[in-house]
Amino acid sequence: MGPDMYLTKKVDVKNWDHLLDSRRWDINAKRGGEPVEFGLPVQEIVLEAADWRKANAIHKWFVDHCQNGRDECQVSYVDREQLEELLALCRQVLETIQTGKGDATTLQSLLPTQSGLFFGPTTYDQFCLDDLRLTIEQLTKALADPIEGDFYYEASW
Repeated sequence: MGPDMYLTKKVDVKNWDHLLDSRRWDINAKRGGEPVEFGLPVQEIVLEAADWRKANAIHKWFVDHCQNGRDECQVSYVDREQLEELLALCRQVLETIQTGKGDATTLQSLLPTQSGLFFGPTTYDQFCLDDLRLTIEQLTKALADPIEGDFYYEASW
């Protein structure tokens, strides 16, 4: 058991009357290969930007920087600058581990872990390296996505 963690991107696709044709959305969906017509207007689309499982230090970072230290499985807004900060931090910590230029105290000061029943190991081991690489890969892709939208973080267990 441990936290399942999600970063989503919500894209507003409501076709307001005042929008120019070039700004309007045409939403097409299929189910079982067949076109689906929605009976009500589509207002937003939620995209999966990233997901993790028991990524201890990553979860703690979101709690500390986006949830005001409150860890109650709530959905929290995350701005682009915060994601860019986390991306840069993951790159720095990964480089520090790979080059051996920092000890556990240095790593804890950069990207701290937290102890607890649900959070897995607090060490900067292979699992942590994998989480860092996954985070770098997912955030790089999410931040490069050209569609405008708002990011939200949520964890559940």
